[in-house]
Amino acid sequence: MTKKEFKELASVHMYGKRSNGMIAIYYDWKQGEIDGNIFVGFKYAIFTRQGNITQVKLLKLFYELIFEVSEVDLPYYVTFVKVSDINRFKVPITSNGLNHLDNIYNEAENHY
Repeated sequence: MTKKEFKELASVHMYGKRSNGMIAIYYDWKQGEIDGNIFVGFKYAIFTRQGNITQVKLLKLFYELIFEVSEVDLPYYVTFVKVSDINRFKVPITSNGLNHLDNIYNEAENHY
């Protein structure tokens, strides 16, 4: 997948005001069924405070985390969430929901 295609398929959301607000990007929305379990939602999310990084840089980092083979150094102020198909999530309405995503889905083996 090219970066241009990725940018078109990614869902960018802004929460709050500029420097104090949050920016979140979601990717890979699907719905379906696996072994009788219905799933719906996104598989990947990345978020941070808007004052820390630009949307363009965050989108580039997100692309590298998902598609690049080499290991990516994630800045301390950026949170990346990756889940299985069964655990897909919907977009939170508020930035508090982002912290909830991190707490629920980022167990030790999924935290980058």
